[in-house]
Amino acid sequence: MSSSPFPLCEADPATFWPWLTWTDYAQLSAKESFLVVVPIVGMAEWGLDAPLAAEETVLMPVLAVASRRCSPAVRLLVVPPLRFVAGPAARLGTIENAARKVGWELRCYPSTWVKASIGGFVGGGSGGIGSIGWGGLSAPGTIKRFKLLTIEESPQVLTLNEAEALSAFHAYGTNGLIVEIQMRLGPAYSWDQMVIAGKDWDGLLSFADEIARDDGVRKRLVTVLETPIPSFFKPIRKFYPADHHLVFLEVEADKTAEVRSRAEAAGLAVSHVIPHHEPRRSPMLSDYTWNHTTLWAINTDESYTYIQSGFGTDFREQFRLLHARFPGEILFHLEFTRDMQAGGSPGKTVVGGIPIVKFTDEARLKEIIEYCREIGVTIADPHTCYVDEGWSGADWSPHLALKARTDPFGLLNPGKFAQAARPPFDPSGARMPKFLFTA
Repeated sequence: MSSSPFPLCEADPATFWPWLTWTDYAQLSAKESFLVVVPIVGMAEWGLDAPLAAEETVLMPVLAVASRRCSPAVRLLVVPPLRFVAGPAARLGTIENAARKVGWELRCYPSTWVKASIGGFVGGGSGGIGSIGWGGLSAPGTIKRFKLLTIEESPQVLTLNEAEALSAFHAYGTNGLIVEIQMRLGPAYSWDQMVIAGKDWDGLLSFADEIARDDGVRKRLVTVLETPIPSFFKPIRKFYPADHHLVFLEVEADKTAEVRSRAEAAGLAVSHVIPHHEPRRSPMLSDYTWNHTTLWAINTDESYTYIQSGFGTDFREQFRLLHARFPGEILFHLEFTRDMQAGGSPGKTVVGGIPIVKFTDEARLKEIIEYCREIGVTIADPHTCYVDEGWSGADWSPHLALKARTDPFGLLNPGKFAQAARPPFDPSGARMPKFLFTA
């Protein structure tokens, strides 16, 4: 036992579990006071050449049974859960379906999950389905390791672990070629999909907010859609009445009846339920959430665009102000997510959104964005071709330092970082072409 490199962690429901190795365990006295739990799927290596790292999630059903069989004097030691490693071209749908076969699932994935690659997601995405439980891609613990290939005369492979890997996240291929991605999974659950409809915007919003913040209801998706956005979803319009605001939910199957009762008590209608099924296949409500909502809107009317928004605790007042200032120009599409604290413990529930905006001209769009910021709405502006101009207030210095290290000749996506040093082959210092109202 003492020769094994695999670490253990000590289960503590109040804190992040400290690390113990097999060698540590072998040296413990009174071993009869410990119960070692080894979830079989948690030992899967999937070809990795490094030992599993201690993590914040274990195969919960196994741990629950073990804890019930323990006496109060017995302490649990648990091996960590499965993580996966993939090349950048691996499709998220393939990873999700393979993981579910052995009791695990992606912590979060985009609405394009069927065809999207994991490399594209970590290179340009930020969150998605599952972020209500696990936070976004940059949440502590989700990204385990990146391997990058440098672009220089003698290319090197760099390994970035944990927080360091975030300097290569959401960089649009500017700071090294990602050749391997390692991310953590979460335990798989049976998810029912629910459509909740209502005429009263405030009532529907209150219901969604209540469900999103209720830790007693496990969920993977909480999306709120202001009418007429649902009318854009032609393939599933039969699932709900016309001219209603909607909530799309993915909730653990054993909570569906409770959520139905709570919706009906709030005066809302449960217009459709899609029971959990394996393998996962269309129709999926998630195909109409996150940025797929935007795609369906633009497919209906090409004059629609969008902004990426983060609302405060006074989000209802922010909605009221925006409705009053720009009537008919902003259609609210909201996505509830959750912050994750260092160490992996859940943080606060956050109201974010990707509102649909009717584009008239650059001046009006700029006015909308500036007013959002004036009333405390954070904006990630998609109307720029520069990575570092889209996320206002973000610290890009780690990304820029990594780029200088991995791409000394400035060959990767040149010009995409406005703050990056000019590549040697472009001494003019000219910026990329102007897009909308960027300076």
